[in-house]
Amino acid sequence: MKLQHIFTLTELLIRGGRYNYIDITTKELSKTINRSQQTASKHLLDLENDGYVQRVRNGHGFRVKVTEKGYKQMSEIFIVLKSVLGSTPNYLELNGIAISGMNEGMYYMSQVGYK
Repeated sequence: MKLQHIFTLTELLIRGGRYNYIDITTKELSKTINRSQQTASKHLLDLENDGYVQRVRNGHGFRVKVTEKGYKQMSEIFIVLKSVLGSTPNYLELNGIAISGMNEGMYYMSQVGYK
């Protein structure tokens, strides 16, 4: 899946496209993904051809729904991002040099072995 398609699928999911067909124009989509209307249209066509979305004609436009394949792909991306961005280390190691201290620290910093 291309990186730019992730933004398109994300927008469709935000709008409720996992369980329902949603009405969205390529003009609306283009604004939210910061691409041209033609690019948004191409994204939808690419995603449909790859099986990530289903489109049905609705008058002059289309209604769009994210397929199970599309949702599964986005879930896998989410799991990877969550493991990388959402985790905190069990410990934190600090490296540096103490150059001053307060209270007892001030006393020890004035001693020869601590300078």
